[in-house]
Parts: sequence; structure tokens; C-alpha cells
Amino acid sequence: MSKAFTLIEVVVAIGVFALLATVGTVLLFSILRGSKKAAAAVLVRTEGAQAMAALTSHLRFARQVDTCTGSLITLTTVDNTKLTFSCLTAGSPPNTYLASNSARLTSAAVNLTGCAAVFSCAPAAPLTQTVNIKFSLTRSGATVAESTASVDFQSQVGLRNR
Repeated sequence: MSKAFTLIEVVVAIGVFALLATVGTVLLFSILRGSKKAAAAVLVRTEGAQAMAALTSHLRFARQVDTCTGSLITLTTVDNTKLTFSCLTAGSPPNTYLASNSARLTSAAVNLTGCAAVFSCAPAAPLTQTVNIKFSLTRSGATVAESTASVDFQSQVGLRNR
């Protein structure tokens, strides 16, 4: 009797190897997809947190709010300079972003949604005025390989230097 593999043993071994390779490939691609989704969510959260920090710090220490519409707020700082925060749209395809005196607070990698109602101001009380900030940032995947993510941001800021 010779010491060799039979045809059935070889076919079974190839089938098991093909099954393991298929399962491994599916797992690898799902891990890669998950990491791209996580990276997109981190990008959106980071940019939103930075924009919110800039908005809240300038508003908190502003002397007064001069103009407050849904997509625009103008304030006077402690040193009596005017500062404007607004929603702007630029580029092709259109990208909506938060701006401070025309300088971008969010990059072109994310898109601001709900631009018409970002700012709302409560009537000026004798001691304090409050500004509500609410917006959503979305990262839309331009290609199949890129992932999408969306995060909502909301804050209420009271002016301290009135």
C-alpha cells in the first residue's frame, strides 16, 4: 500500500482551505469597513467640538450680541471689535460650513446641515443674555471606500460680560 493522499482527501482539503479563505476575507473587509466608519465619526466629532469650542468661548466672553438670526450672529467683544459667526456655502458640490469672519471653522471634509437654525437668542434679560447653538455635521463618503457619519451638536451659552 502506497503512502499518498487520495483524490477525495485532496478535494476535501482544498474545500476546507477555500472556506477558511472566504471567511477570512469577509472578516477582513468588515473590519476595514468598521475602522473607516470609526475614522469618519472621529473626524466629525473632532471638527464639531473644535467649532463649538470656538463659538462658545467667543460668545461667553462677548460684551453683547448685536445681530442674531438663524444663520448669523454678530457680537461685540470685550475690546469693542465686531465678530461675526455665520453659515456659508461654497464649492462644487456645495459645502456648507461654519465661519468666523469668513474664516472656516469646519473643513471641507464635513458638511453642516440645518444651517437656517444654527443660532437662536433669548431676549436680553437684565443680567444675562443666552444664545442657543445647534447644528449637525455630516461626513459623506465620496467613494464607496469612504464611510459616512453624522453628529448633532447643541449648546446654550450665557454672556458673562454684560
